[in-house]
Amino acid sequence: MAGSVRCPNCGKIYSDEEYSRDRFCRVCKTLLERLGVDHLELFPYEPYPAQIEFMEDVLRVVGSRGVLLAEACNGFGKTVSALSSLLPLGRGIIYATRTHEQVRQVLAEVEMINSKAGASFTAVNLASREHLCLNPECRDLPHREAVEVCRILREDDDCPYSSEVEDLPRDLPSVMNPETLVKTGRKFSLCPYFLARKASKDSRVVVVPYAYVFDPHVRESSGIPLMDKILVLDEGHNIDRVGQEILSDTLNASLIEAAANELK
Repeated sequence: MAGSVRCPNCGKIYSDEEYSRDRFCRVCKTLLERLGVDHLELFPYEPYPAQIEFMEDVLRVVGSRGVLLAEACNGFGKTVSALSSLLPLGRGIIYATRTHEQVRQVLAEVEMINSKAGASFTAVNLASREHLCLNPECRDLPHREAVEVCRILREDDDCPYSSEVEDLPRDLPSVMNPETLVKTGRKFSLCPYFLARKASKDSRVVVVPYAYVFDPHVRESSGIPLMDKILVLDEGHNIDRVGQEILSDTLNASLIEAAANELK
């Protein structure tokens, strides 16, 4: 029924069509009221009471624009519970993980939700060059050297895989893991690294390493906006250590020796 969705904060009424596009109030940014059983319809398994409670906690906290710290045992289903709660809300989700295995799990759960609900939520992994580069001239080089060689190849137009991804190829899968990106890059002669960046602009879920969130230089260069996004930090108990590692500078003996030689 049209006009059946209401903002609990300012009282503005929305149509079902408006609600389907974005489930936050356009006036005060409050989560709209008609949440019903959306998250339960998406949940691809038979939920336990604790999982239902967790999903409702996620919705309550996101609705108040708050921060939720959640802890549960291994195998609880935190990832799929969080995704089932967040995917219907119409906001982009930045899902930061620590390991490649966790990346695969997030993408697999989005695929499972799509399969169960007949949905087509999009997700992509912003992986590093070493996992996506197809060019043998730089894919096996150390990171800094690979970045420089990549830049030179692009400037000289010597890379067979175009970094200028203006339009995404048609019929791409909804969920794009590194293997899918590499396969697509080979097929269309596109750089998988820049293909992932292009796909991330409109994907509902963007799965990234911690550095894409905590390192301002990486975040800026990758073009990931955090404003008006829902941020999920997997394995959050590691954040303090990861933040220290990412934002700390180190000097080893060889660097000090090289600097001393330059001063001579």
